[in-house]
Amino acid sequence: MRMRTKAASAAATPAPAIPLPARRLRALDVIR
Repeated sequence: MRMRTKAASAAATPAPAIPLPARRLRALDVIR
């Protein structure tokens, strides 16, 4: 649960700053 919150926070904050490919990798990591 803590990891999920951390991932959501990281994905919600620097989303516009991170490039699309990096964002995709982040999403895949979260799903995994």
